[in-house]
Amino acid sequence: MDVILTHSNESVTLKCLPDWSIEKKCCQIIYNKMSNVDIKSVAIESMGNRKLWNKERQFRISGSRCYSLYTYSKENWNDKIQKYFWPKGFSNKAMQYGISTEEEARLCYIKSTGYTVEETGFIIAKKHQWLGYSPDGIIMKDGRPHKLLEIKCPVIGQTKNSAALIVDCDYLQIENHKVILKRKHPYYGQIQLGMAILNLAECDFVVYSKFSNSFANIVTPFDKIFANSLLEKLQRIYFSKMIHQICIAEKEQME
Repeated sequence: MDVILTHSNESVTLKCLPDWSIEKKCCQIIYNKMSNVDIKSVAIESMGNRKLWNKERQFRISGSRCYSLYTYSKENWNDKIQKYFWPKGFSNKAMQYGISTEEEARLCYIKSTGYTVEETGFIIAKKHQWLGYSPDGIIMKDGRPHKLLEIKCPVIGQTKNSAALIVDCDYLQIENHKVILKRKHPYYGQIQLGMAILNLAECDFVVYSKFSNSFANIVTPFDKIFANSLLEKLQRIYFSKMIHQICIAEKEQME
């Protein structure tokens, strides 16, 4: 875990993102509380502790949720923030299937590629602790983090092989005779944030077929221009619109 966190801390993308000047004292207090956390302990313990994972993730911007903030164009931010920080319990068959099949997909990937894949829990960005990410795996090379592993297990993979999934998954497209991940899709934002936080230059975006126990690997490079735009906008949204809602909620609880 130490080598993964040390490598993450060296992210040039995050180092180049200036700290935000927090104006409200209550917001600064909240952020100080958030920052007073043992990042290594969270990364290790949240692997098997869903309660801790939810707690540390709740008030941070994370991979699977970042794109919806980045692209939000309505004026009703209070409603958006309420749903982000305090979501009502939601689960469907697709989500349940994806969670239950992820380990099988990871083992298939490891067996096929021969790569060493390290698993972690929720990783908080040291320099910008309003950010966090839960990788499906970190691919190691020569003892160092090399690539991000992101796994998707669509339900249609129960009845179709990996080649057919390429055609049926709406987040993939063919460009110049090559399968790519659509740039205007939440999954693209998800992995770009992950690569920025974890300081990785590439992601193996794996789409798994349980039917054939095989996968399509859409190798996706780090998109520096997009990542910078994403981070700058998310930071502005977080500190100008979101964090004060935590202050308001805490005050209401005390009354």
